[in-house]
Amino acid sequence: MLATKLVHIVQKHRDSIAAAAVRRMREDPATPAIGALSDSILSTWGKELAGSFRLWSEAAEHETLARRFFEFGQERCKQQLPLAELIRVCHIWRECSVSHLRDQGFQFTSLDIYMEEEVEHELAAFFDFAAYHITRGYENVRTQKSVHVIPHDSKKRFHWRQY
Repeated sequence: MLATKLVHIVQKHRDSIAAAAVRRMREDPATPAIGALSDSILSTWGKELAGSFRLWSEAAEHETLARRFFEFGQERCKQQLPLAELIRVCHIWRECSVSHLRDQGFQFTSLDIYMEEEVEHELAAFFDFAAYHITRGYENVRTQKSVHVIPHDSKKRFHWRQY
């Protein structure tokens, strides 16, 4: 089916999509911290996203992906990368994926256009799902950092402070 073909195009061309996305992240004034990371780190993220999109589209392994994105968000919080930049990066990857699909030179029959729209819809849903679970993981770590309860003094009194 054409939709499956388009999903495979995203997977097959993940390197060129990653290169375009990395360029955009470096140029985007909304992603200064992430744009300063190495090309290899950013490309690896992109390749993982492309593989995750395949799992989303073909295998519907949503629980596995939710856990993967949750852990990704946790790690990015520990690295002190801004959450807003992570969300913007999701937008950039989606935009680059859609742009790449549109540049493939399909014949644009009504069926081609319909299937392209379906894949774009799937990409939007996928990146919304990713952004949500990345945010959950990020907030999980941030909440843990801000609510560490430690004793006020060493005499084991019941007076506690939050840090």
